[in-house]
Amino acid sequence: MSLTNIDIKKAVVLLLLLSASFSLYAQNFRELKIYVPPVAGEGAQEDNAYFYGRLSYEVAFQQHSIVRALRGSDFTLRGSIMTLEEMLSVTAGNSYSFYDARNEGKEAVQAQRAAEQRQGYTGEAFVFNVELLNSATGEVKGDQYIIYNWLDSYVDGFLSTIVYNMLSGIPDIEIVDDWRDRWLFLEASVLWAPRIYKGLYESVSWANFGLRVAAEFHFLNFLSLDVGASLVQDWVVVSAAPKQEYRDLILEAPAALKVVLKPLNYLMLEPYAGISINRSLFNYTKPSTLSWFVGTQLGIKAGPGMVVIDPRFAMDFSKSSVGSVQYQRYMIQIGIGYKFGFFRKKTKADY
Repeated sequence: MSLTNIDIKKAVVLLLLLSASFSLYAQNFRELKIYVPPVAGEGAQEDNAYFYGRLSYEVAFQQHSIVRALRGSDFTLRGSIMTLEEMLSVTAGNSYSFYDARNEGKEAVQAQRAAEQRQGYTGEAFVFNVELLNSATGEVKGDQYIIYNWLDSYVDGFLSTIVYNMLSGIPDIEIVDDWRDRWLFLEASVLWAPRIYKGLYESVSWANFGLRVAAEFHFLNFLSLDVGASLVQDWVVVSAAPKQEYRDLILEAPAALKVVLKPLNYLMLEPYAGISINRSLFNYTKPSTLSWFVGTQLGIKAGPGMVVIDPRFAMDFSKSSVGSVQYQRYMIQIGIGYKFGFFRKKTKADY
């Protein structure tokens, strides 16, 4: 069966559509978090409560999240009320800059006020000012106002338009979920554990293997506590002629303090040091009760977790023994396994 040019074009288009869909699913966005503080200034009776309620309503209506504190917000929608006369008395360079922001002058506002007075309205006019600020930096992202004599449906409509214009210009915030930002990691590894035994007779065992399971708690972003359990072979030769050798299985309970480094976006590097409690399961040998060790674990992103490569060096605090024969153990261990994280840490974007 041969493929025509049309078939090839269809296949290419299908691949492009599939890749685009995967890209969309890979992106994870969240709603904006908006803080609405109490409306400042003084208007007519109940004006402050009215505008505060309307601002909160518009934020929720436009499907954004209202938060109760400045610290937990992305942006602040700040409202304030002043009389029209107060607004007209403000000059450029003071705390308000209505005219520079909108390319309008006092003359236009004064002309509007004069027209109202000619129509017979002599009551006090008010200005409701709305500012959109970046909560982290305090930078003003938008600034608009409404001049009103009393509260009615026209004010509602203008306010809805103002809030919509301000918030619609803000890009969506993508959730950055770093796979390394977890409270707890669980690990399972296979071990190659060659060992050197030094006593009256020196021997090296290359064929030592084992298994390890561990839990790692990241109590700080750069520090973690790793505790686990390992089953490792011990193969000791105490004399060559006649050859005397002993095989045992050692239960190790290591605990280590790790420094957590996160170079690039697919690696986690953890140099560490710790101690291990050792016990023979078959009682053929008597290992040192305590050992110290140092090493570095490299984690490489793979699927939902990471593949880990974990070389370490260990040495006993005291001598081990077989009967009356004593020896010192020097231990190399290379682990290869998989580690998976649980319980995502909150980042600044979550607050």
